[in-house]
Amino acid sequence: MILRKYLACAFIFFLFNCTANNGDLLEKAKNLTAKGDFEASNIVLSKILDNDSTIAEAWNLIGINYFELENYPLASAGVLKAVALDPSDYRFYYNLGNVRREQKLFEESFQLYERALSIKPDVADIYLNRGVLYSKVGSPFKAIKEFEVAAKLEPKNPLILFNKGRTQLILNDVAGSIETLEAAIEINSKNPEYYFWLGNAYYTASDTAKACMNFKISQEKGSESAEATYPLLCN
Repeated sequence: MILRKYLACAFIFFLFNCTANNGDLLEKAKNLTAKGDFEASNIVLSKILDNDSTIAEAWNLIGINYFELENYPLASAGVLKAVALDPSDYRFYYNLGNVRREQKLFEESFQLYERALSIKPDVADIYLNRGVLYSKVGSPFKAIKEFEVAAKLEPKNPLILFNKGRTQLILNDVAGSIETLEAAIEINSKNPEYYFWLGNAYYTASDTAKACMNFKISQEKGSESAEATYPLLCN
């Protein structure tokens, strides 16, 4: 499982009997992580590692859970343990790269993404996140190139299109930004930030009607940014 960037049940232990094997428990932990129950997942993973502390995937998943909980030191510790146990798995370097990015250890993050790509060069998420990192360090042209590679690998991934469209707007490619963000919304019409940035693109293009329409949709879908922007620009 790979890091994404998104209450424990006190009775979680009792969901399993003592005959459940580590594979069953690991699958349960993955399902809990997928549902956003990160603390509950860690309870299950602790049970696994009490039985066998050499399961790299369990340590990796602990790292993922702590990453989602924004506890980056513990996220780092978990993924580092996974790397030590299985240095051939590209996901562990990629995940650690994401952790280092959030810790603002940008050079190390670049190195880890490169290490992941040296093992498996056809993973869109690595290029996507390296593009996000280039954006963070003020290199939007390099970021666009990364998003374009990612989009070739996964042309229907709306998150890739969103990041590309947002960066195009920063680079003042307004027409390109509008086209890309509309493509992202066509695939995923639920994310309020997609509409917010499309509103920004239309506003930059001096199309106030379409800008306000998208700000309004974004506001209705729960965007705090649109909540502040819509009254200022559209009333």
